[in-house]
Amino acid sequence: MNFIDEITSHIAKEYGVTIQDYRLINLGGKCVYIEGHTGIKLLGDEEILFFVKKKVLSVKGEKLTVKYFDNNTAVVEGVIFQTSVFGAN
Repeated sequence: MNFIDEITSHIAKEYGVTIQDYRLINLGGKCVYIEGHTGIKLLGDEEILFFVKKKVLSVKGEKLTVKYFDNNTAVVEGVIFQTSVFGAN
């Protein structure tokens, strides 16, 4: 079991909540690991937007680059200032 699965399992047992939409880990403001995206909406040096189910996940910062990308996983590197999720309107 990987680290994220262990945290998800703990949260499910402790709070009765399952995390199935997406998962996000910000590693020291230098890298963001994302699971559960369904594509990229916007790709820029200062903001990258990912579709996550019926919402949009925003990564804001400087010198952002997508270092890894597959069907549901992505890694963004750069100077990360903020991550947020909002409706896909």
